[in-house]
Order: sequence, then structure tokens, then C-alpha cells
Amino acid sequence: MAEISTVGRRMSLDAFLAWDGEPDRRYQLIDGVPVMMASVSPVSPQASTDA
Repeated sequence: MAEISTVGRRMSLDAFLAWDGEPDRRYQLIDGVPVMMASVSPVSPQASTDA
């Protein structure tokens, strides 16, 4: 797992884009701090029948 210390400094966009983070996780950069995004819930295979 890739750890990053943001104590006292912020991550640049270039550093964020080069950073690996954790496998199967998505991150966004907010004010120089990488924040893990909420996971997406699975989509139901049933199609809506509302017309």
C-alpha cells in the first residue's frame, strides 16, 4: 500500500498524477490532499419498465 504524508505540505497535481494510491481505489485531489472517493454501488441488471 502506498502511504503519503501530507502533514505541513500539499501534493501538487503532477505528484498526484504520478502517485499510485491503493489498488482498486479512486482518489480525487482536494486542496492538495488526496481523498478516497466513495465506491460505486453495483447497478441492478433489471431494466426499468417505467414508461
